[in-house]
Amino acid sequence: LAQRGYAYAAMGDSAKAVADFEAALRLDPKDTAALLGRAEMRRVERQWDGAIADFTAALTHEPGDVRGLLGRASTHYASGSFEKAVTDYAELVKRYPDQAQPHNDFAWLLATAPKDGVRNGARAIELATKACKLTKYNSAGYVDTLAAAYAEKGDFEQAVKWQEEAVKLSESEPEPIRAEMRERIALYKAQKPYREEPK
Repeated sequence: LAQRGYAYAAMGDSAKAVADFEAALRLDPKDTAALLGRAEMRRVERQWDGAIADFTAALTHEPGDVRGLLGRASTHYASGSFEKAVTDYAELVKRYPDQAQPHNDFAWLLATAPKDGVRNGARAIELATKACKLTKYNSAGYVDTLAAAYAEKGDFEQAVKWQEEAVKLSESEPEPIRAEMRERIALYKAQKPYREEPK
C-alpha cells in the first residue's frame, strides 16, 4: 500500500496516494514509509501542522532518518519556523557529514532567510563550500547557494563570480530557475543580498 502510494504520488494523483498511505497506517501505525509519504503530501499541500506531525512520528520510529529530518526541516522553513529548521539542519549535517543536500539546504537558510537573527553568512559559506566540494562544483543549485552565502557575508565580488558560474552550470535547469539565477547576478552587482520569502 505504501509503495503504491508513492507510485500514485509520482503520477500526480495525490488523493489516491494519501488514501493508500492512510490505509497502510491503519494496518501499521508505525509504517515509516507511509508516514513519510503522507507527510510529504501534506507538505506539498501546505498542511504544515499535519506534515510536521507525520515527520516527527516517523523520526520517533527511526531517529535520524535523513528523509524525515530533511522533510521536517524544509517544512519548518516553508512555514516560517526558522529556528526549528536550523535545529533540524544542524542535526542533519552532524549525522550526515558526507551528504551534500543537507549542507546546501542549511546554507541556503542561513544565507537567505527573511528573518534577521537567523542568517549567518560565515557559516553559510562553510556549509555551501562543503556541498560544492562534495559534488565537485558541478551542481548549479549548490553553486547558486554559495553565491548567496557570499552575498550575505558582504563579499559581493565572490557572490558575482559564483553566481555567474551557477548560470553557466544551469543549462539543464528549467528556464524560470535559470532566469532567477540570472537576476541574482544583477542583485549582487548592486551589492544587495538575496532574501527568499517562504513558499
